[in-house]
Amino acid sequence: MSEPKYTKGPWIALRDADGDSAIYNERNHQDLLIATTSGDDYVGEEEDTANARLIAKCPEMLEALKEAERNVTMLCNYCEKELGGATYTREMVDKWRELIREAEGE
Repeated sequence: MSEPKYTKGPWIALRDADGDSAIYNERNHQDLLIATTSGDDYVGEEEDTANARLIAKCPEMLEALKEAERNVTMLCNYCEKELGGATYTREMVDKWRELIREAEGE
């Protein structure tokens, strides 16, 4: 498996001096800025904070999705071998794989 092209997590969302949210690599704190969000008139402070929290959890969610994909794939293989099928689950896993590929830029 290749190394990710994105900055490894965990990430953390902090509010900067201007009142905007900024997402940093948690290990380096404010040394490595990942992204910023803006709590301007278009997006209020509450939504800005929620957006930053969501963005900050992306690396962990991606890893959880990859683990779920591996585990459910093993379960699907078992179901197909022992029980004769798991089509609806395969479709879900295929969607997860597509999302993982897109997130990793492949």
